[in-house]
Amino acid sequence: DMGSKAAGIISDNVSQLQDQIEKQKTEGGENSTYAAAAVKVLSSNASIVATKGVERARSVGSRIHKEVSIMVDESRDDDGKLSPGELAMSVGKKGYGAARATVT
Repeated sequence: DMGSKAAGIISDNVSQLQDQIEKQKTEGGENSTYAAAAVKVLSSNASIVATKGVERARSVGSRIHKEVSIMVDESRDDDGKLSPGELAMSVGKKGYGAARATVT
């Protein structure tokens, strides 16, 4: 079930952290403390997560920009002028399609 899977994942993550902290303390020499090793490991892991988050945000931003550009282009009338009504319809259709895809 989901609870046992979650417990397994948490246990694995804790074990990995313990291993990383122990390795960092060993590499730090005889004056290294567990607290210092933990700070270094957690800081490093947070940095990695933050970097991945920024990359993901940039990717999402790029996709949103592309979709909005398409909606704007599709909303232009024959003269090339932007039609607010058409743009609103296009945004509504995209939103409806995305919501429908999520539900089904």
